[in-house]
Amino acid sequence: MNYQRDVSLTMINEMIARQRQRVELLSKEAAKYKGGQLIIRTKNGSKYYTERSNNGEKGITRNICRIQYLARKELVSDMLKEARAEYKILTEVEEKLRKNHQSYKVNTLDYGEIIYSPNDLKWMKEDYPTNNLYREHLAYITKIGIKVRSKSELAIATCVEGHGVPYRYEQELLLSGKRIYPDFILKKPDGSEIIWEHFGLMDSREYAIKASEKLELYRRNGYRQHTNLICTYEEDIRSQESISKIIRKFVLF
Repeated sequence: MNYQRDVSLTMINEMIARQRQRVELLSKEAAKYKGGQLIIRTKNGSKYYTERSNNGEKGITRNICRIQYLARKELVSDMLKEARAEYKILTEVEEKLRKNHQSYKVNTLDYGEIIYSPNDLKWMKEDYPTNNLYREHLAYITKIGIKVRSKSELAIATCVEGHGVPYRYEQELLLSGKRIYPDFILKKPDGSEIIWEHFGLMDSREYAIKASEKLELYRRNGYRQHTNLICTYEEDIRSQESISKIIRKFVLF
């Protein structure tokens, strides 16, 4: 599924359903009211109430119940007009949203359909600077044809794609004058981006030192874990379900 598309449509359809119910309730109440229009006039600091109809006007200043009845009638009429206008706007928004999110579908034999909107797909397919070192190590191919360097990255990418989250692999990022290549840059449903770094070789002293330096570079440039940065280690991605939980918690919400 495409989470961004589906959540947007779900939310707008829920709003439409609530607004439709509101219109129906107000329409039923409005149909009950009979009589004319409440007119309020002021004279010498005092208010006078009349009821205007086809037969003219008659005073109802002393008839509190009638005043309240006609006031409620007018209020319900105004609320109904407003509710109908809002309902029309919501349905127009829903129609535009559906048109703008016509799906791009990738069929896979073992994963079903992976769906991205045209805008998401365009972002993913744009030409961006990437890591050109050791291209021969890109030995694993994801469901939509992205080449990655390890089985762990393949597991992450597979799950990310399964949730319909658009991403870029090893896009060049310039931080404090240094070029780095995050494993993944994901686009969240609100349009913001979050980096996902997977540290899979922490048993290696040299690798661990470089990983620590990279994390410090992120920290100095305003990246914080669980906000715009995800860091995982081998024990974090033992299963697709564990990866999926990370995506649901830190990317989709």
